[in-house]
Amino acid sequence: MNTKIKICFLDEDENWRMDAYNNLKEDFDVHIVEIEQFPRNVADIWPVIEEAGADVVIVDYRLNESGVLSYTGENVVREIRKHNKHLPVFMVTSFENNAILECTEVQIIRGKNVLNTAENLEQFKKLLRAAVGQYQRKKATCESVVRELSNRINKGESLSESESKF
Repeated sequence: MNTKIKICFLDEDENWRMDAYNNLKEDFDVHIVEIEQFPRNVADIWPVIEEAGADVVIVDYRLNESGVLSYTGENVVREIRKHNKHLPVFMVTSFENNAILECTEVQIIRGKNVLNTAENLEQFKKLLRAAVGQYQRKKATCESVVRELSNRINKGESLSESESKF
């Protein structure tokens, strides 16, 4: 059985949440975070993402645009990176130029048109799959190394200085 990639989608705008869900649901397991599920403080966003079991996060750049939330997509990305440096994250926006100037991870920025035009949507789906595939391979490699090092420790073997840092 092939398990669908799990997307956690964060946007304060109901129309964009519905567009994303409708355009991605056939190919992905889409978890839409409803506005009432957003924490008041960005520091509390990680449990929401973790609970969704996300393989990838898509977050709106201007989460605070409506005034309901006090933080931006950039704030969410920084919070995610505190917990998982490699989890694939994409920031979607209608304000690409502003996002490029203001955000630290400019490579994750995409225009919102990736969600609602057929050609762009198909390309974005490929990008999501590729990013998650790369993340899963990297994660599997790290888990393998940790298992190997744990086995060596359990056998009483010493680790080198560089191995001890792992």
